[in-house]
Amino acid sequence: MYSTTLSSSTCVLATPETVWRNITNVRIDSSIPPRLFTLLGIPKPLHAELLEKPPERRRVAYFANGKRFSQEITSWQPLKSYAFTFRADRGFKVAFVLDLSSGPFRLVSGEYHMVHNRNGIELTLTSTYSVGGLMRAFSIPIAIVMRAFQRYLLSAIKKSCEEA
Repeated sequence: MYSTTLSSSTCVLATPETVWRNITNVRIDSSIPPRLFTLLGIPKPLHAELLEKPPERRRVAYFANGKRFSQEITSWQPLKSYAFTFRADRGFKVAFVLDLSSGPFRLVSGEYHMVHNRNGIELTLTSTYSVGGLMRAFSIPIAIVMRAFQRYLLSAIKKSCEEA
């Protein structure tokens, strides 16, 4: 398996508390994903909920196809950043045939990072994914789609923060 890490950023005009609230408990079910995602069989993300049960923190992300990502929080710095792993439900497919739980394309980890500046909050989403087997031939298109997905998520979060 070959791993790649990508990052995308946006500037959000909201308080750090508002941004933090919107990246830990995401609600983007009203946002409309790019048509390309539907054509590629990428399920629409709906929301993610932080489950705080000491001593561990977990988050669960829900999608329109009824599947979920369980995310174990691996780093937690309130109002700054947090990182997490991905564990897709069995049968969680993208591109109609690629099972994210056991196939040649898997999401490995993610991180949200906030930097406070005079223009608001610079919000960065970093994602690491792995590609194996014959899927490695599609590394460039996969990176393009992954970056588009990051930008979609950040845009939806930015909208939620700025409308709050």
